[in-house]
Amino acid sequence: MSDDGYTRITLRIPDDLHARLTDAAARASKSMNAEIVARLEAAEGFEDERQRMQLAVDTIANALQASHRMLALTGFYLRSCAERVPRNTEQTRELMENIERFANSLYHGDMDPSALRNIIDMGVRDGIIDPETRQARPEYKIDHPAAAQPIAKRPQTSGDTGPRLAKRPKPKR
Repeated sequence: MSDDGYTRITLRIPDDLHARLTDAAARASKSMNAEIVARLEAAEGFEDERQRMQLAVDTIANALQASHRMLALTGFYLRSCAERVPRNTEQTRELMENIERFANSLYHGDMDPSALRNIIDMGVRDGIIDPETRQARPEYKIDHPAAAQPIAKRPQTSGDTGPRLAKRPKPKR
């Protein structure tokens, strides 16, 4: 190592790379040595950034896999529950078919939103979900934090008024 803080090396590079470096150095008004040093320093920074990006991608991929597993488990559970409900009225038959479609889509990772929208539409149509607030009406409230979140609005498609579910009486406390 010399006294000026630099190590001198002999570098063998392909002719075409030498030509590109010479052109780049001339365009930037710097020496070829300065061009090579600048590129090496930049490449060093890119490796750190690449590692940070890879870590972020891996984290997102792991979260996505966990979400897929949770959705599949939820779909399996919903489908298992739906199979146990008797279909003795048109309302329960329609509801259970929609729940099974949604559960199967979750289980298979297809995520068919139309089945969920049909369930929500039934809730609005049957007076369980308030069409303005998109929340369960007070008499149908479930004591769970997730139940307080509004359900996403769906554009109105028709004036369909199908069979209506009877309201449940308020639970006694």
